[in-house]
Amino acid sequence: MRETEYAHAVAVIRANENNLLTKADLDALALSESYNAALQWLEGKGWKISGFEPDSYLDRRLNESWCLIMEVAPDSGVLSFLTVPNDFHNAKAALKSFFSGSEAKFVTPFSVEPDLFKEALVDKEKIAHLPPYIGPAFRNAYEALSQTMDGQLAEVILDAAALKALKKKGEDSGSEFIRRICEMRCAFSDIKICYRAVMTVKGIEFLEAALCGTEELPKQALINAAQGGLGGLFELLKGGPYEDAAERLRVSLSEYERFCDDRIMEYARSAKFLSFGPEPLVAYFLAKQAEIKNVRIILACKRSGMPAGAIRERERMLYV
Repeated sequence: MRETEYAHAVAVIRANENNLLTKADLDALALSESYNAALQWLEGKGWKISGFEPDSYLDRRLNESWCLIMEVAPDSGVLSFLTVPNDFHNAKAALKSFFSGSEAKFVTPFSVEPDLFKEALVDKEKIAHLPPYIGPAFRNAYEALSQTMDGQLAEVILDAAALKALKKKGEDSGSEFIRRICEMRCAFSDIKICYRAVMTVKGIEFLEAALCGTEELPKQALINAAQGGLGGLFELLKGGPYEDAAERLRVSLSEYERFCDDRIMEYARSAKFLSFGPEPLVAYFLAKQAEIKNVRIILACKRSGMPAGAIRERERMLYV
């Protein structure tokens, strides 16, 4: 796919970027006098949230942005890495529903139709019809649940496969921009896995199953570091590209997660200077994700009566 074939798609995305919320907009929303006032402010910005359950409306708004990107993208396959987390979430939801009898809560956007997971659980032969990046893991997770009823083991199987799929899609994309985003997401997840493993006293066997490993943070190096507790993990990260991540992790896990979101958005901003290729489309979707997450955070804080200053501490970096 020639880069210039994205010219029209990028032009459409640039026009839609003008409608993204700014930092000043977030500040205004955070300063709303109440939860209802915040909803009214969003209405004034063209967010037709009235009459909807807010979380459902925000999900719908993000999905509309995805549909726009899919409509204009010359090659939607190169963008499929963006839905990997949701595809694996939906796989877990289908399994949980099947074994517990509860209603499955699927998320959008996705690349794999959630009904395919449900059908595969009724007719196991249909598991082979799932995409190769998720099918084998889905089968392994099903077998783990059916044989041991160990929900945590099934979750580890799918979470590890999700990271490997993300890493592989980044490597196969032909875009350094996409590869780097996938690399960062995998590394951030691996660091978090190691942190939680240390805090919950998980052994080497768990780390072997759960970690992905990246070029900058190889799997074995992470496993070895985790054997030294938090000190070992922080020592591994010291002086490297993820040293700042370690500093945030020392503060709290929530602060670390905010840092990870901001670091990826900071990198995504480099796509502002590109006129061709898939990078601006990827950046726009990441921008919409950040926008929706911020609005969700602010509304939740407003509902609980949190002051504006405390809300700002939870906000994520925006694209614009």
